[in-house]
Amino acid sequence: RMLDLYALAGASFVIIDMEHATITLSEIDALCETAINAGLAPLVRGASDDRQALLRCLDAGAAGIVIPD
Repeated sequence: RMLDLYALAGASFVIIDMEHATITLSEIDALCETAINAGLAPLVRGASDDRQALLRCLDAGAAGIVIPD
């Protein structure tokens, strides 16, 4: 898996970009779980600065939030 290779290369986190990709909140949970299982901290770049949507990303397992723009 690609994320396993990033972890082996020494990466400590991965950014899941919702601003420039068509990733939905329902997919964030699986992506965060995959990153965590690979030993990476998942950071989510939100599609907007909507507080509730960003909090749902944290609920889904994001280790942190990258504010868009």
